[in-house]
Amino acid sequence: MVSTTADLTAYLDALFHDKLLKRETLKEMLTPPPDNFSEHGKAFGRANLFETGRKGYSHDGGIDAFSSLFVYVKEDELAFAITVNGVNYPVNRIFWNVLKVFYNQPLTLPFFTAVTLTDAELARYEGTYALKQAGMKITIRRENGRLIGEVAKDDTFPLTPTGNHSFFHAPSGIIIEFKESPPTTFPNFTLHQGRGSSIWEKE
Repeated sequence: MVSTTADLTAYLDALFHDKLLKRETLKEMLTPPPDNFSEHGKAFGRANLFETGRKGYSHDGGIDAFSSLFVYVKEDELAFAITVNGVNYPVNRIFWNVLKVFYNQPLTLPFFTAVTLTDAELARYEGTYALKQAGMKITIRRENGRLIGEVAKDDTFPLTPTGNHSFFHAPSGIIIEFKESPPTTFPNFTLHQGRGSSIWEKE
């Protein structure tokens, strides 16, 4: 079965206007189960839209190299969906950047032009960073004037600096953003890829 963004938004419009299900059923879909401590409902997650005070309902999905995300904001009668294939940039970034434009929120456009960093500047990012809840580690090290991410001895990926403590690996669509803490140390980084992001702490 194939669906387009027009199909997804038509589905959202019909669902939230009681054209597909009874209102009681929709309410149950949006209500978290008793053992769920987050705001995620049985079918949709709660989405807070920046500083607008708006709240929406969102969901995502994916198979193989295909991904999709959508959100519905009842207050604005907004149904927005995105579908992508062959991703080499985090889908979440695309999704939220489009919404920032719609809601006239501050937006920093993606920057893909490589910048030049000295060996001393690169050295500041070196170290082993852990995603503790998953028991995973990534070592960041220098090699031939550039940064290399290393998951295992034979699993490495070069990182291209794009400024503001941000690095990009285009083939996998990974963005790594280091958080600076005075005096110019980096206790963690956020890794963005596909529909997710995670914070890795320096050991």
